[in-house]
Amino acid sequence: MKTLHSKIVEAKRRAPYIMRSLAVATDAYHAPETFLELLGQRKVRGYSSIWTSKNDYGERFVKGAWKRSIDLRGPKSNANQQIKFLRQHNQGDPLSLFEDLQEDEIGLFFETKALDDVDSADRVIIQLRSGTLNNFSNGFNPVWSSAEYDEKEDTIWYKEANLHEISVVGLASDSETFACRSRKEFDDAQIELSDEIEYFIKSLRKDSQLEARNLFARQKALFETNSHIALGKKDPLKKSVDYNYLLQNFKR
Repeated sequence: MKTLHSKIVEAKRRAPYIMRSLAVATDAYHAPETFLELLGQRKVRGYSSIWTSKNDYGERFVKGAWKRSIDLRGPKSNANQQIKFLRQHNQGDPLSLFEDLQEDEIGLFFETKALDDVDSADRVIIQLRSGTLNNFSNGFNPVWSSAEYDEKEDTIWYKEANLHEISVVGLASDSETFACRSRKEFDDAQIELSDEIEYFIKSLRKDSQLEARNLFARQKALFETNSHIALGKKDPLKKSVDYNYLLQNFKR
């Protein structure tokens, strides 16, 4: 069995269930007019991974890292659970499957099928046009035995990773924490999170929605009790909603 470098062991220990790659700008490597034209067809095209990019965790991907996932669950496969296109890594709110998904000389290129006729897809198209959502990001699990650490560059190289989904996002890879510098920013963050919670709850079965609302209400009460937010402080406000846990424990 391959002995993992201590840096890789450290990365494995801190890794969440699904890691996020460095977000790639929506306008990278393609003409803006083509991007807007496709949006008119409810399709989205872009790169979700670039071979030369280094993410917030000091990780890079080599060409071939996504090949096995594409072969097994890509648009040309017969898999029942194909790789999906999501909004903000929300597994409870899939938007579409992929028309094209391939590794080229630049990185992982994709083009979606027409987004589903759902409210969240309409919202994504509007926010892609405005630039509010302006990056693409992969949700994945590394195949740790394929990882190699480069001491000279202080980089972990992944030769293979299991790709679960590709998301349109507004923030880069470390999007689980963010800073609020003013009362307005804090209020805006609360509104945004409330919207995301509402979209999540509506994706559940009717008989689970009331239970979910009660859980979120209890969590909000606990959070407000323990919150130490003070204007002018640089302590980040951490999102404490574990969507993966909720998805696994609520019946659809």
